[in-house]
Amino acid sequence: MLAEDVYAALTRKDWQKVIDLRNQHPEGPFLKLSHSRDSVLQKALYAGDVELVLALLDDAKKRFSSVREEFEDRLTHDVNIINNTILHVAATQDSCLEAAIKIYEFSGHLLFAQNNRREFPIFSATRYGQFNMFKFLNQKIMEVVPDEECRLQLFYKVSKEHETYTILHVAIYNEHFELALHIARTIPDLIGEEDHNGMTGLHMLAMNSSAFEIRHGKWLKFLLPCPFRHLSDEILGDDATGHKVDDGAVGSCCVMKFPYWNKIRKEHRRYQAARKLGSILVKKDTKWIDKLEPPAVAVAAVAVADSDAYTEDDNSALLASVENLKVADKESAKADADFADEGTASVNGENRKRTDRKSVKPPTPLILATKYGCLGIALEMIKEHPQTVEQVDREYGSILHLAIKYRRIEIFNEVEKMKMQMRKLVRLLDKDRNSILHMVALNTTKVKAKNGSDNTSSSTPKDKPLHPWDTEELISDSRSPAFVLQDDLLLFERVEDILKTHYHKVPNKDYETADQLFAAKKELLRDDAQEWIKRTAENCSLVAVLIATVAFAAAYTVPGGSNPDGSPVLLNQAFFVVFTVTDVLSLHPR
Repeated sequence: MLAEDVYAALTRKDWQKVIDLRNQHPEGPFLKLSHSRDSVLQKALYAGDVELVLALLDDAKKRFSSVREEFEDRLTHDVNIINNTILHVAATQDSCLEAAIKIYEFSGHLLFAQNNRREFPIFSATRYGQFNMFKFLNQKIMEVVPDEECRLQLFYKVSKEHETYTILHVAIYNEHFELALHIARTIPDLIGEEDHNGMTGLHMLAMNSSAFEIRHGKWLKFLLPCPFRHLSDEILGDDATGHKVDDGAVGSCCVMKFPYWNKIRKEHRRYQAARKLGSILVKKDTKWIDKLEPPAVAVAAVAVADSDAYTEDDNSALLASVENLKVADKESAKADADFADEGTASVNGENRKRTDRKSVKPPTPLILATKYGCLGIALEMIKEHPQTVEQVDREYGSILHLAIKYRRIEIFNEVEKMKMQMRKLVRLLDKDRNSILHMVALNTTKVKAKNGSDNTSSSTPKDKPLHPWDTEELISDSRSPAFVLQDDLLLFERVEDILKTHYHKVPNKDYETADQLFAAKKELLRDDAQEWIKRTAENCSLVAVLIATVAFAAAYTVPGGSNPDGSPVLLNQAFFVVFTVTDVLSLHPR
């Protein structure tokens, strides 16, 4: 019952009651209060009351200091159900920095305590984006462990049997971009470190399109630039969590304290930090550029598409290319068998082919940025490393395939300017031997149909993705189906103009040309567009009838009335003449 009373007092924030009750139990502040085995001290840290935590620490030191090292042992073994120590808990809040300093003074070895996830307290600070706490813990680690390589492998990185990641991965994954920017600047060796999926921080950032979006106050940045003048240089006076940090000073002009204004400032600060982080990662993470080599399937497909033997009038060459595709199918199947995991796993009586995670390399950051719509970082990669646009991914094909499929027109425009690279890219095919003209029909645009269903041009995989980059993001389009279809037709014509004529009829793996595939995939969209145009025309006709009715009534009604002789009263007024002319024009058939 005593534990329940202490828990209730903590919930009511009755700190005096907590202090009185903890003296009634021999465990004192180390009394466990819940099934998660959080102690009174840990719950006080969760509550964020530093004074209560300091009082509990001082009381515990007095109570257990009679036996040598007993107090330190108590602090060491005060862990919850996942083996988080009190320093792990304190690291989740910058407001508990003073308490963390006190804990470190009492028991410094807690800095190197690991929980069940084999994470040190610095990982807790990183996961919750606590900038001040991270700086304090990192400073202490650097003081105790001066060897940089040792710090990197032991304290900044978690390596388990099936999972590997660093504090930079954690910061980017949890979207603490200001903290991630600080980590990239102070610990640059982490930039090239890979996780268990073979992904660096640049890969993860390239998959997060929301990091490069500003949802609120876009126009406010240009109208009132003063509050944002520090955003592009250094981290501002407080991080995205709202806690004060000492990197840089907020200008005196930032005096607005309205909640919405603060929300705008935080969003712009987060956006600027993500851009700066992306710039650093693009320049320093270059290992992926040297690793990639064209897969055998892509090379075989290019050979088919690159055949200059085919012309528009040469049907025999087209039939020959189809036969070549059939031969290539067998070679592709063999290559896929070799590429996949040799073993198969049986789950619920079903045999499923499993791909060994460690043997599968992730797509390049440029491919991921194009797929997930991180336009800023993709364009910067193209500018910084222009040779990367020629790299071909086994699964997705070239960057042009993805730019067209996911409608990344900005990236498509940028690559189109690179004449030398375009001569090669337009001839490449993906794993299904689709040309870039085929990809116009395979876009992932989702349009709302009349019956409430979704018309999606490409199918969504039902199986759970095996890797993070296997997920498909559908692009919602709230426009009418007619406008969507119009844009698709214009893009199809644009890509047709870029391609040579004899590439237009190259079939894909299902022996469909780009025209045939476009007609098949856009059939539902075309029906919806026709229905929308029909409904719109009916509505417009109704409005036209109403306007005509009013116009005829106005034509036979003289404004201002008439004189006894029948002449209009306002005959000599200029506005009467204007009204008469416009009224006659409205009745004129067009």
